[in-house]
Amino acid sequence: MKSFRSVAGGFLVAVATIASASATPFTNETLFQTAAGGGLSVETFEGFAVGNQVGSLPALGVTFGELFPGQFPEVANGLGIGGTVVSGTNVLINNDNASLPADGPIVIFAVPGSLITALGYFNTSVDDTTRLSFFDSNDVLIENANSGNGIPAPFLGIFNVVGATRVEIQSTGNANNFISIDNLQIVTASITEVPEPGTLFLFSLGLAGLGFARRRRTA
Repeated sequence: MKSFRSVAGGFLVAVATIASASATPFTNETLFQTAAGGGLSVETFEGFAVGNQVGSLPALGVTFGELFPGQFPEVANGLGIGGTVVSGTNVLINNDNASLPADGPIVIFAVPGSLITALGYFNTSVDDTTRLSFFDSNDVLIENANSGNGIPAPFLGIFNVVGATRVEIQSTGNANNFISIDNLQIVTASITEVPEPGTLFLFSLGLAGLGFARRRRTA
């Protein structure tokens, strides 16, 4: 009986650990990149002309939602709109021609057949804070976190084991709703490569069963 309780206790700890580690926010870029592992792609927006709308980033495996009908997030000169930059001069903003108030959250979708397992960026708007939120295929919130603001631009990222179909970047703490980001960093994985929560649970259950059987044989 003692052996069973020991195994069962270890099993519950393992399940709790899996659940709590499914999504982790980061404010340090280096730690985020280490957690994200291979496959990380970075978009600096230097390859776009100022004023270009960005509806998709094929190299990163994502598309963007419209801010309003016919308008996608737009590339701007970060210093020219009173913000800051991390690399080069360009940033991605959530409005048309940097007019205020801005137009709502930047919504990022994984392309069909894939999930976003990590996403990070620098908040370059100087006086605005942002909230980063990951959602699953049922539109259930997986994790969210808030960025800081100021100069140098603060980093915010989330690494998510389960994978998100949709990610939102919202403006917080300022009535103008302005968002400006630079060095967008994303990892995507095919749906078949990402373990479902149920799969992780069953895997832990199997390990617990094997451990219990082994203890019984040695008892």
